[in-house]
Amino acid sequence: MFGYVYDDIMQQHVNPYDPNGKTQERPERTVLIHSRLQNDGLFEDATNIKVRAAEDWELCLNHPQKLIKELEDLKTVEQLEEYCKGHELLWLCPDSVRIARLVVGGVIDFVVANIQGRIGNGFAIVRPPGHHSYGKLPQGFCIFNNIAIAAKYAILIVDLDYHCGNGLYHSLKGDKRFLYINFHAYHYGAFWPYEEEYDYDNKY
Repeated sequence: MFGYVYDDIMQQHVNPYDPNGKTQERPERTVLIHSRLQNDGLFEDATNIKVRAAEDWELCLNHPQKLIKELEDLKTVEQLEEYCKGHELLWLCPDSVRIARLVVGGVIDFVVANIQGRIGNGFAIVRPPGHHSYGKLPQGFCIFNNIAIAAKYAILIVDLDYHCGNGLYHSLKGDKRFLYINFHAYHYGAFWPYEEEYDYDNKY
């Protein structure tokens, strides 16, 4: 089953400094891609994955909370313009951050649909794009890195070893970006690394 992410709401993300629509990253980019795939009949039996507002913890898989707050505190056109002056190839309109958050949620749900078997392959037709943005640095027409966030959201580690992978355990413990499954021998603490914390029914 083919799946795709697309919503016309993304077209509200518009460059306020380009009244003639000449910038490379503009609404027509995704509209044309969607129209072509639709005209070619690729959506006939496809599943449309809806966009949704990503939660803060999901955005924080790749970006600091400080950046999220900083962006969402920008309310006026003047504030947005001043912010963009310090970032290479970045423009923002009053709807940009809201749309970027919706796109991230849609891309995450796209990955989840694949993991759950509801779709096989697919295509995320989304904007603003994400692959230039990282950490606290939006740039290159990108606000939140939806690709990196979705990849981190989907990481699964299955560790098959006679001994507990305690290094992985402590490296990933408490980190919501990863699902870590460890199959190992414990035998009431008879095998290294011995600690009760590595027993399957521990209190930790």
